[in-house]
Amino acid sequence: MTAQQTADVVKLVSSLGANAVVRASSPPFNTRFAGSVPVPDSWQHVNDDTFFGVRAQRTVDALFRAYGIGSSVFGVPTEFTMTEEIRRRAETVLHRLLPRLAGDTTMLERYLQDVACLDDDTVISDAAQWQAFLTEHGIPADWPGKLHVNDVLGLFGVSLQSPHTLVDAAVHKELRWLSRMVHGYSLRGCTADIGNMLRAGCTTDWVPDVLVLDLEFDDLVVWYVLRALNPQLRVYGQLPAGDAFTAIPRLPVFHNENVYWFTDPQSGNGDTLMTQFHLQNQ
Repeated sequence: MTAQQTADVVKLVSSLGANAVVRASSPPFNTRFAGSVPVPDSWQHVNDDTFFGVRAQRTVDALFRAYGIGSSVFGVPTEFTMTEEIRRRAETVLHRLLPRLAGDTTMLERYLQDVACLDDDTVISDAAQWQAFLTEHGIPADWPGKLHVNDVLGLFGVSLQSPHTLVDAAVHKELRWLSRMVHGYSLRGCTADIGNMLRAGCTTDWVPDVLVLDLEFDDLVVWYVLRALNPQLRVYGQLPAGDAFTAIPRLPVFHNENVYWFTDPQSGNGDTLMTQFHLQNQ
């Protein structure tokens, strides 16, 4: 289950029977009603809070290849992207760090200048293409282990003139931005439910018969994978209240799917779904 754990969801899942084995993806957003909505003690909560960054990116990329997920999943793009905020920040990071650095800064300057020039037309759509971009700029292959602020400058063969300046809040901030610019491209959507699916063993030792989900990007990936493993999978789609969301079940990508839709007044991901499915307020 990857849905938000609301009163309606608890009621729905409980109706599946007392002997049902429930493994619930439980990041903070899904469990925000824990103080007011009692959840059965038998539920097994899964929350892999280490599933982020490079590890998540590479794992999801491998999952896409294994299950033949292409440019979209249920109509939602799966491309990797770098946020405009990171691109815009590149020149600022360069300007603020250069006076503090020792060593030849040519490599760093070229890298940040090229990051600033990346745009939506740049052909970088997966982790392999991002790795090629890094390799072209001389970034060593062990970069995933050197993204900490203490280490990231070493990827470019430079260091701080005075190591004690690392404790300077302004320098620390720019180094964190630099780390994000090396990590670079990631999926547009959240990946928490994907990591929790893997942690729950859903692709190895346990394949569910029922999936309750709230339709965000990571839920859709989970749905796609579990459907491949169990073609008889029953799916319950949790929709926010509002006329705009009645359009989701009518989308062509869902026409041939075995889905039971329900509107949940406690569902809180309306803004995300509006953007994800290009809905309009009615």
